[in-house]
Amino acid sequence: MKKPKLPILLASSLALFASSASAITVLDQSSEGPYNTFFETGSLYRAQTFTVGISGTLSRFEVFMDSSSGSTLFEIWDASSGLPALASSGVALASATVFYSGTGPSFTGSGFFGADVSLSVNAGDVLALVEVGGSSTGFGRWAGNSTNPYASGSAFTTSTADPDGAFLPLHPIDLSFRTYVTTVPDAGSTLALLGAAFVGLLGLRRKLIA
Repeated sequence: MKKPKLPILLASSLALFASSASAITVLDQSSEGPYNTFFETGSLYRAQTFTVGISGTLSRFEVFMDSSSGSTLFEIWDASSGLPALASSGVALASATVFYSGTGPSFTGSGFFGADVSLSVNAGDVLALVEVGGSSTGFGRWAGNSTNPYASGSAFTTSTADPDGAFLPLHPIDLSFRTYVTTVPDAGSTLALLGAAFVGLLGLRRKLIA
């Protein structure tokens, strides 16, 4: 019987290594119903702080909207102080426009655009998902709930259209959202998979030779 060539085994192992190291996107944080409060879009800023659970790239978010058709700009702000705060440069860390169809209450969302798609986050980072005041078209309403609290953040609103004004807590409300983080399996686990595959292929080679 013809012996399998070692380069073929190595190529198979490297292919397995490459596939195991592919990026994956997972649901990281969420606050979901029952939805018993809705906040109208308009001049005021609404914000929901959250604590990142998985290190990687913050790649997508969703909010529960009850609306007619329209759109609203959302941004990610730093909230390490416990309150929503613009980045030190005076701009948001990331931004995206959410388009809602008016088909009824549902989760709808967006990935971040432009340079924002590379927003790196670490487990434990505290950020705020902010509905930008005065940016909406249509009649979007962001849903909240008071019976299923989100333990790792809080909801806030401004009392005026000024984002630098005081943010007031919306206790005991949490605004409904989902955030998604894209990660790549760590090198240790992928190397372990590579080693296991290589040992297995060597065993197969011995059986074929016998």
